[in-house]
Amino acid sequence: MNKKVILITGASSGIGYSTAKLLLEEGHIVYCTARRVENMRELKRLGGKVIFLDVKDERAVQKVVNTIIRMESRIDVVFANSGYACAGALETVNIDDAREEFDVNLFGVARVIKAVMPQMRKQKYGYIIVTSSLVGIVSTPMMSFYPASKHALEGMIDGFRMENKESGIKIVKIQPSFINTEFINPFMNSLNKASKAKNAEAYKKEFEFFRKSSTKLILSSPSPEKVAKVVSKIISKKNPKKQYSINIDCKLCKLIKRFLGDSAIDKLMAKTFFR
Repeated sequence: MNKKVILITGASSGIGYSTAKLLLEEGHIVYCTARRVENMRELKRLGGKVIFLDVKDERAVQKVVNTIIRMESRIDVVFANSGYACAGALETVNIDDAREEFDVNLFGVARVIKAVMPQMRKQKYGYIIVTSSLVGIVSTPMMSFYPASKHALEGMIDGFRMENKESGIKIVKIQPSFINTEFINPFMNSLNKASKAKNAEAYKKEFEFFRKSSTKLILSSPSPEKVAKVVSKIISKKNPKKQYSINIDCKLCKLIKRFLGDSAIDKLMAKTFFR
């Protein structure tokens, strides 16, 4: 096995944690970063280099990258996985919360990419893997700003990939839909907060249906280990695909949108979340 130096953001839970754990078990050198350092004790026990990082802090991002380069002389893989979601109808979500989503989901990824690119360009190789989402392709109700941030991320990464076609750097999006992680807890907390906001009464029925349907979907979804295996597969390939749809529903939604259009997607989402 070719041992790689890997930076993972959002490694304290869910997809990031499972991916860090798998890659450590495979023998790679993994720098595990997140705000909740206390949740990464097991990763440290497995040999992970655990570092506190808030991707909203550009200087901190650059400092972590500089540390890795100083210690390892290279960075082979970046898995930009940090994410934040707040649920609720558009009218009921606080704009500051929505701004936080964009700061983490879009600009946080941009900060990490900007920090690692000079080194990867110098190396003339590397993998930049970004966690996008099904909702970066088709929107869902009661999550308006989260899909907006992921749509923006899709556009940003597609453009970035085109800009670096000849660089030798592999730029890959992974597109999971619902994954059974502890993401459900802050997600439901944000939904409860939005349900108490001004104008929330107008969406009372929608809140009730969405709370039940989304909980059921998350709890019945694949584990984050499924995504971790895809990341492991990507970094083992000389020429990985540009994007990987993780769940079957992601692949189906792409086909429905392409061949049947937005009206079919609207009906599918209404049936999924409001029944």
